[in-house]
Amino acid sequence: MKYLFLLLIPFFGLAQNKIEVKGNTNVSSFSCVNLNPIVTSAKSSTSYKEAPILIQLNVKDFKCNNKRMTKDFRKMVDMENHPLITISNHQISQVKPNNFGAVSKVEIKGNQNNYNINLIKDNQYWIARRSFNLSDFDLELPKVLGGLIYLKDQVEVTINIQH
Repeated sequence: MKYLFLLLIPFFGLAQNKIEVKGNTNVSSFSCVNLNPIVTSAKSSTSYKEAPILIQLNVKDFKCNNKRMTKDFRKMVDMENHPLITISNHQISQVKPNNFGAVSKVEIKGNQNNYNINLIKDNQYWIARRSFNLSDFDLELPKVLGGLIYLKDQVEVTINIQH
């Protein structure tokens, strides 16, 4: 009987924070996922404007389609010298019920950029999706087989964090 709970997990799932980076090479698509984001927010605040959401991602927690892609991703963002990627969502303002706008400051490899994002608040999660160019962060895009296979500059990041 005690194992019944374990059997039901795939059907009902457990709430989990997740950050996913999707992109393309010239021959296929890829996905890198971090299931261990460190999320901090001022939950005691009554105003969303006063409650920024800080997300810290350990680069070592990203897992991609295969070991080679994971290794290339970690090298591209210089995990040895910059082990964290940070996303800070601030200036959050309600646009419609359950729909918010925010300014998201993203730091990768010591380079920072601000992006306007839309946040959707459902019963359990804040959800955001935003595309940007890796070149915005001065990243050297990986190439394989002498440049025959290469990573395209634009990626899409999806954020699902519990509120």
